[in-house]
Amino acid sequence: MPVITGYCNPYGNATDAGPQRLLGGIYGPEYEGRYKWGCTNRADGRFVFICANGHRGQPQSLCYAHVAEITKRMSSLCPPCAYPAEARELTEAIERDQRELGWLADRGLFDSRQGAMLRDKIERAGYRMTELRESGRTPNVAGRWEEIS
Repeated sequence: MPVITGYCNPYGNATDAGPQRLLGGIYGPEYEGRYKWGCTNRADGRFVFICANGHRGQPQSLCYAHVAEITKRMSSLCPPCAYPAEARELTEAIERDQRELGWLADRGLFDSRQGAMLRDKIERAGYRMTELRESGRTPNVAGRWEEIS
């Protein structure tokens, strides 16, 4: 097995660019938040997340402690399974409309006609997301971490 010389990088902060693929690429680095989590352990290997449907994540340098933590806390959701194209589009639309509604609210226009139209649009998209979930088209599919080096 090759020698791993880097550090554990479970959240993408060990690079200057920061995380690029939050929630498997559903969100970009702008969603990271103000706390920059990291790990000072040496990586024990390179691992890839593989879901029961065969989706493969990006290889990550991880220590065994983070493999165990991520497995325990976050391995019951495969982003490509939970966010097929329609769900991603709806999520993006909801978030875009919420930002616009927030902009209106900041200007005292939350109850305006435009605000009402946005609230209705957000609610309809939310109902559609619920329909996708209840129909099984956005399932939580578990996966496992496989050591690749």
